[in-house]
Amino acid sequence: MSRHDLPEWCAQIEESSNVLGSEVATSLRCSDAHCCALSAQGVVSCWGANELGQLGRNTRTLYELPGPVPLAEPVIAFDVDRSTGCALTRSRRLWCWGTTSGHGLEPEQQATRIELRQVAGVPDCSAP
Repeated sequence: MSRHDLPEWCAQIEESSNVLGSEVATSLRCSDAHCCALSAQGVVSCWGANELGQLGRNTRTLYELPGPVPLAEPVIAFDVDRSTGCALTRSRRLWCWGTTSGHGLEPEQQATRIELRQVAGVPDCSAP
């Protein structure tokens, strides 16, 4: 994602070298109203709008400052969209948070939950 693809409010944050305080952000992903950053230690932290649970904090409360998504192990890749965040952990498990409705990741009756959950039935991501 280039700087020009980011919402204005997020692009201003991207220019700051201390998005995560004392930790270095190695990757930044933003939707229209929230951002998530990945630290060098493999921690995803999110902030901004949260009406769909897209910050991974098991609430629908807006947060102006980054806070970690409570994953039990380091993350190697992640992405976000308007309503959902997903992260691939070092052990190749896929975890998502926010509402995944319309993404085909879960049965529709479970897709409106906001809490962090492992996505079952994902092909083994460790194969070359």
